[in-house]
Amino acid sequence: MKSLKEVLKIINIQSNDEREVLGITSDSRSVKAGYIYVIKDGLHHFGSEFIDDALKNGAIYVLRNIDNNLLEKLARFIYDLDFKDFFIIGITGTNGKTTTTTLIHKTLRLNNINSLLIGTNGAYLNEQNIPLNNTTPDLLTLYDLFYQAKIKNINYVIMEVSSHSLSLNRLGNILFDIACFTNISHDHLDFHKTIDNYVLAKYSIVKYLKKDGIIIYNYDDPYISKLDFKPYTSISYGKCNANYLINDICINESGSNFKINNVTINSSLTCLFNVYNLTLAYLCLLFTKIAKKDLISFLEKVDNIDGRMQKVIVNERYFYIDFAHSPDAIEKVLFFIKQFAKKRIIVVFGAGGDRDKTKRNKMLNVTLKYADLVYVTSDNPRYEDPEIIIKDVINNNTSKKIKYYLSRIDAIKNAYLNSNKFDIIILLGKGNESYQIIKDIKIPYNEYNEVLKIKKECKI
Repeated sequence: MKSLKEVLKIINIQSNDEREVLGITSDSRSVKAGYIYVIKDGLHHFGSEFIDDALKNGAIYVLRNIDNNLLEKLARFIYDLDFKDFFIIGITGTNGKTTTTTLIHKTLRLNNINSLLIGTNGAYLNEQNIPLNNTTPDLLTLYDLFYQAKIKNINYVIMEVSSHSLSLNRLGNILFDIACFTNISHDHLDFHKTIDNYVLAKYSIVKYLKKDGIIIYNYDDPYISKLDFKPYTSISYGKCNANYLINDICINESGSNFKINNVTINSSLTCLFNVYNLTLAYLCLLFTKIAKKDLISFLEKVDNIDGRMQKVIVNERYFYIDFAHSPDAIEKVLFFIKQFAKKRIIVVFGAGGDRDKTKRNKMLNVTLKYADLVYVTSDNPRYEDPEIIIKDVINNNTSKKIKYYLSRIDAIKNAYLNSNKFDIIILLGKGNESYQIIKDIKIPYNEYNEVLKIKKECKI
């Protein structure tokens, strides 16, 4: 590592301090002994409010008014990073990022290949989980993760790349060996304002492609298929007119069977969207050091993704837990469930606070197309009033199908108590998140655990 004297010289600050710099962060909670604390203002707090906390946690220097370019130089110098040392896969799109990145990461690990996964469910240095505040974290956190990967001899990095991170230049000088596009649908218009801006933000991932990098994209997606990939080496996948054709698809509630060109995949993951996720994962893995003859068997061993169509049976009721939180994702889940539902479909969902308000009522309208009962509730209200969010979702709809509860736990419990044998109860929006966000406080909460509590407590 570098001395404080050497680090400060990068930004033309003279110092004789020889203490070793062990890291750099703008989150006072992440400060450890030997760290530099960088003052960065958030939406609801000033970074200067946390200087005392940072010093108590061991910060040896506090920096303010540092632009992103200098910050990037500092972090890269402190961690001595060269991104050419890593094989980096970046996956962007509205839905499917978490499942696809997890499929790749788990397949690599089953083959005893070291891997760093960065995404919605946190970071995984092999099996070590590190919680994150964002799908794609801030630049300093990203660089720290790459440094931890470096010292653990991890060369493969698989990242979810959000539209926010691309618009806000969080990626620094990270360059991708493979940049992937899953799909694009209505989401995050509170930030991007229009779907065209949202698409362009996703497309900007190509700026981070290595010179010999490859783009892999979903040709079946109407937005993605119109993007110009001609300047780059690219591979398409889809059900027609693609380089890799998905065909002979057979899907049921137990799993999926399909072909990619002439290669057959049998997976316990179900739904058409997982066929696309599995296809993208397979194409990415072709460029890793897993032998092609072994690749399929390892990929097929990944039999579940926590919080993604996760099934739990409780007294002959079938719970499904899924992260779907956009109108398109919800429709895909419910359309599939409708194909094999023997009895009623009951849906529990909410809308996130301080997020795209234009999709709230659309989510309800999609849900009402398929569900017999809908419980509208809370989902990370953040700084918004949960009751106002629920009113936005319902938007004066008087359907007798709709019930609402401010408490998500109460909504789930009442959905269960009002169910009958063989009903399907679908819990949408939280997936395997381990918290509810109220203001900026993360309160422990996990959907799967709540279902297990119901299983234990309720005997009907």
